[in-house]
Amino acid sequence: MKILTRFFLFCIFVSRRPCFDNTKIKGLKLIGILLFCHLLIACATPHIDYYQDALKLEQTGQYYNVAQLSIKSLDSDPTYKNSYDLLKKIAESGFKQREVNAQKYIEQNNYPAAITVLNELKIFARESNAHGVNIPIANSLDEKIKDVTNEGSQNWYNIAEDYFKKQDYENAISAYKKALGLNNGLPPFNRSSFMLYFLTEFNKEEDHAQEALPSRRHFIKTPRSRYSYQPRQNCC
Repeated sequence: MKILTRFFLFCIFVSRRPCFDNTKIKGLKLIGILLFCHLLIACATPHIDYYQDALKLEQTGQYYNVAQLSIKSLDSDPTYKNSYDLLKKIAESGFKQREVNAQKYIEQNNYPAAITVLNELKIFARESNAHGVNIPIANSLDEKIKDVTNEGSQNWYNIAEDYFKKQDYENAISAYKKALGLNNGLPPFNRSSFMLYFLTEFNKEEDHAQEALPSRRHFIKTPRSRYSYQPRQNCC
């Protein structure tokens, strides 16, 4: 844009120089006017550019990106039928394609990333619907986000408990934090928050903390570690 504008101004400047005859002046003016008109047309039709880019991506199977570009095209010109037809054709396939990424994150125990993708799909479905293209499978997104959140929180809680039983308190703390970071309203929340507080804050034996542990475990300080696990002795 800057180059074309500068060239146009250059043509105007040159046309006023006395060293050019009328023929050359007219030629430069014509070239400048044509280039400037081309620039104006390009700036006035971004919806067509988005649409053309979308068609190229469709050939490579990038359906989610195709749908995104179609939405951008319709944002620029809501009446552009080509982009509407393309979005209507590709929206559900693009949704499913992006949803696969969320599932991969779940399989990798990367629940925050999965939830981010699912929330992104909510925005995508809302924007698509705003242009008259409904995605029925998006109606269950809220429930799926809740399920993924619950699954992730429970999974990290179970991992934390395994580390805790092995007296690997550093990793237990990390896993408890991840469980709490996903959802603070699940059943494991109270247990996780208590254990996290206990492991990070207590430096000496506390009777009330021992009694509060559901498994009735007993902790003592040792030279090797801040905490050591010992079963509670039964009184005779």
